[in-house]
Amino acid sequence: MEAVRARTSKLNKDEVATIGVHTERLSAVVMHLTLRLAAAEARAAVAEAKVAERRALDPGAADLRAYASGTGTGTTYAAALRLPRHQEPIALGAPPGPMLAFYPAKEDGPIKTADETKAALKEAVDPAKNWIQVTKLRKVGNAGVLVQTTDQESASRLRAAVPKTLRVTEPKRRQPLVCLSRLDGDPTFDEIITAMHEQNFRDDPAWPLARIQKEATGAFKKNRSRGAAKATAAILTCTAELREALIKRGRIYIGWQSVEVTDYVDVTCCSKCQQYGHPERYCRAKETTCSRCGATGHAAGACKAEETCCATCKRLGKREAAGHRTASRDCPARQYAEARSVSMTQYG
Repeated sequence: MEAVRARTSKLNKDEVATIGVHTERLSAVVMHLTLRLAAAEARAAVAEAKVAERRALDPGAADLRAYASGTGTGTTYAAALRLPRHQEPIALGAPPGPMLAFYPAKEDGPIKTADETKAALKEAVDPAKNWIQVTKLRKVGNAGVLVQTTDQESASRLRAAVPKTLRVTEPKRRQPLVCLSRLDGDPTFDEIITAMHEQNFRDDPAWPLARIQKEATGAFKKNRSRGAAKATAAILTCTAELREALIKRGRIYIGWQSVEVTDYVDVTCCSKCQQYGHPERYCRAKETTCSRCGATGHAAGACKAEETCCATCKRLGKREAAGHRTASRDCPARQYAEARSVSMTQYG
């Protein structure tokens, strides 16, 4: 898309819009396959653990050797990705462990930064002494620190050991987003949700209209023109249960169309500092970072650099920064932000 939208491109607006639609669909397919592969890897890891356990009890079992070599009936990575079209998607793996957020107990207290919060927490809590298993720890805004543990017991012990200088909360996981692609025209969210029930769930007693209206809300739309016609991608916020019902169907009927339903992973890249996690209006950076060359002090519109690079990866010191543009689909920083977004979403 960078080449298509470049100043030297000779494509007209309709051709650029058509290419954009196809690019969006391909990106959705790549994201779906990424989630499918992650689920396959999780299931394979569980299977390998079971094989090891059974082999310890019966080392001569022939069926275990076949299972481990991939010739048995177990699901392999390749088999998981060779699922035929329209088959029910693989369920997501087990949800991550509970997460706790730590902030200074008083806004006017001595703790002012996330680094100070992290230091105070580490000074007060000994994971080995308190039998706490931590999988992730990262800093967030408002001088906060997020800590993810392996299970609820570790989280409870960590909560009990928190010092009085800090307050602890349990952040809520956001609801999943689903995308209905290439809707004709620009239907309202009420029209979409009503059609979702009337044309797809009317005969399912588990999904009356009132429940779907309660569990699905319109998030935002993306409008594109296909020649003289207008196409809309509608993104809905759903409960985990409704998201699963929609993703299992793969396609649903809306009006005179059969439209594809895919997961939508939303990440925000600041247009001022080119970092993920916040929009420009909340950016604390003093200088603008160019999204085209990664230098500070000017925006992309005033950039005179001959070569482009990813501003996000350049700031993080990544060697692959010169191999892609800022916010491109293959950007490691974007992929990390998307993976973090998935881990913070309640899929079930």
